[in-house]
Amino acid sequence: MYSLFGGAISTQTYINCEHRNAMYGNVFVAPLMTWSLRQSVIDDQLAERELHLLRLVPLAWISEKEETIFENVPTEYGPVDLRFKKSMDGKTLDVSFLGHWREKPKTIIVHAPPIPGLSKIVINGKRFPAKKPIDLKNG
Repeated sequence: MYSLFGGAISTQTYINCEHRNAMYGNVFVAPLMTWSLRQSVIDDQLAERELHLLRLVPLAWISEKEETIFENVPTEYGPVDLRFKKSMDGKTLDVSFLGHWREKPKTIIVHAPPIPGLSKIVINGKRFPAKKPIDLKNG
C-alpha cells in the first residue's frame, strides 16, 4: 500500500498526474490506493455480511499523541465512523465506532493490532482483552 502512495505521486508536484507543454499523463492508481487504505482499516469485502475493523491497520497510524479519525467512510452497509488512539503506556487501544446503517452487517469484528504490550481494547466504552478478534455481534 505504501509503495502505491509513494510511487504514484509526483515528488515534484505531489499529485498523481503531470502536465508539461500540453503533454498530460495520469497514473490511475488513485482508486486502488483509496480502496487499499479503506480496506486496511474498515473491511467490508473479506466475508459476506461481515464488517472487519483494524484488520490490517498500519501501526504508524496508531498513536498515543493523536487520535486517528475515519468519518463517514462508505461501506456496503452504510457510512461508518471510526476513531482510535493508543494510551500513553501503550497497553490500551481506545476505539470509538458508529455505523449509520442502511443494512446492518451480520457481525462486526474488531481485530487487535499487533502492538507490543497491548493488553486491552476499549470499544465504545466496553473493555475487551486484546488477545483475539472481538466479535461485536452488531454491537
